[in-house]
Parts: sequence; C-alpha cells; structure tokens
Amino acid sequence: MCEFSEKLIAHLDGELAAGEAAEVERHVGACAECCSRLRTYERLSHCVEAYCDAKLDASTPRTVMPGNPCCWERGPRRWSRW
Repeated sequence: MCEFSEKLIAHLDGELAAGEAAEVERHVGACAECCSRLRTYERLSHCVEAYCDAKLDASTPRTVMPGNPCCWERGPRRWSRW
C-alpha cells in the first residue's frame, strides 16, 4: 500500500492544507494505485451522496444517476447491509 493512500480521503473531503493537497495531486498524477483508489472513493462518495439525497426527498426517482456505475440499479436495500 502506498504511503499517500491515507491522505486520499482527506484530500477528497477538502481537509488538507493547500500545500499538502497539491502534493497529493502531484502524487496521484504519478501513482496508478492512488489514482485508481481516488477515483473509486470519488464514485463511492457520489453514490452515497445521491442515496442520502434520495432518502431525504422521497419524491426523487430511483434513477437519480442513470448510467452511473453505482448501487442505484441494485436498489436502496443493499445500502442497509453496510
């Protein structure tokens, strides 16, 4: 596991100082493992956000994000097992 992997979620959440964020961005550009992990975290974060928005707004259709490879196609019950 890469030493930067612990900083990826903090970077995604905007919790790093500007200099540290820039360092992580440069590293992600050069490290395939961290780039892949960051993209996975971004997709997961987007899916969780969409799920939470839908739960708060019962009128939101189940196809909130058509074409997005997240768990909406499987239905919201899958999330309750996490």
